[in-house]
Amino acid sequence: MSSTLEHSHRTPAAAPSMAIRTAPGLRTGALARAQHYIDDHLFVPLRLDDVANAACVSRYHFSRCFTMSMGMTFVEYIARRRIEAARSALERDPAVPLAGLATELGFCDQAHFNKVFRRISGTTPRRYALRLSRVSPCGTASACAHPSGY
Repeated sequence: MSSTLEHSHRTPAAAPSMAIRTAPGLRTGALARAQHYIDDHLFVPLRLDDVANAACVSRYHFSRCFTMSMGMTFVEYIARRRIEAARSALERDPAVPLAGLATELGFCDQAHFNKVFRRISGTTPRRYALRLSRVSPCGTASACAHPSGY
């Protein structure tokens, strides 16, 4: 009887020092390191090798597991993060020059920026900015009857 109790305490699943993965994908720490690296380098050309090194995994393992963890590829994730940054910049200043914004965000040219923005947002950056510039501070179209003339 005592031998079965001893055996149950020695099972690997009972060892508290073992990290048991319950879901496929990158471990939490590796994913956090990768996302931190991406955020810090979002506006420069990002290479899969560099992000995988930051996550402390091989590029092949990183690519496969990143897709499982995030539900999208590394390239798609980078594009979405850059478009989020573009939307924020356009919300701050709808008149920002789009060619300059494309370059700042790490796109090779404005045409590529427009294509990716439209694929992700459903509209072009110019239309997005125009829509924002027509909204008054009260949050309605520019034809609203706001007392201050907005």
